[in-house]
Amino acid sequence: FLWASVVNKYFAAIAVPVAQDGAKTANWIVGRDGLFFNLDSQKNTEDEQIGISFQTLSADILAGDKKQYQFKLFIGPKDKTLFDKDEYFSAMGFVHTIDFMGCCCPAGIFRPMAFFILASMNWLYMFIPNYGVVIIIFVFIIRLLIHPLTKKSQVSMSKMQTLGPKVEEIKKKYANNKQEMQKHMMEVYKEQGASPIKGMLPMFIQMPIWIALYSSIYSNIDLRGAEFLPFWITDLSAP
Repeated sequence: FLWASVVNKYFAAIAVPVAQDGAKTANWIVGRDGLFFNLDSQKNTEDEQIGISFQTLSADILAGDKKQYQFKLFIGPKDKTLFDKDEYFSAMGFVHTIDFMGCCCPAGIFRPMAFFILASMNWLYMFIPNYGVVIIIFVFIIRLLIHPLTKKSQVSMSKMQTLGPKVEEIKKKYANNKQEMQKHMMEVYKEQGASPIKGMLPMFIQMPIWIALYSSIYSNIDLRGAEFLPFWITDLSAP
């Protein structure tokens, strides 16, 4: 156990128990819990609080004696650049406070993709100092890169729609024989070069890319308070 944190969209409060007597970790922590308080039991009434509770134990403390333990606290932005620059932050893995909301996407693939997009956006910002324009350019580039996949998906789905009447005819004709129905449907798909899988697979391949792009934009603290135009969308982090 190294640390515990409470986070929101852009900021983190991290408590690091300090190891004692040359130990690698704080072995005086014997339990920890996340706590949630909602005083009026109503949702979104701004009285909700979250916190962390640590339990300590020291066998060498006698009744009436005192023992002092120490914590290091980090309270600040969830900024990968900041975490990477500081050797201690990097070694402790504070970067894991950045949650990209990857849903069902494997973290091993999704997180590097999201961090790459985040770093690329920040690099592009050095040349075009407007994150609204940067986002537009990024969406355009990604649309361009995945266009072959999108095209394949749309062509396959178009073929499936064209075959709709034939498929319905086969379903009616072989309603009582599922095996024959599947056989004839596959023959029709093969003749026309269409397949339900061909239409769906490119969409599934694209999904992690779009989720990574959205999550990168959502979690990028540099967008906090950043404006697109002075008179329209004056905070890119707002809904």
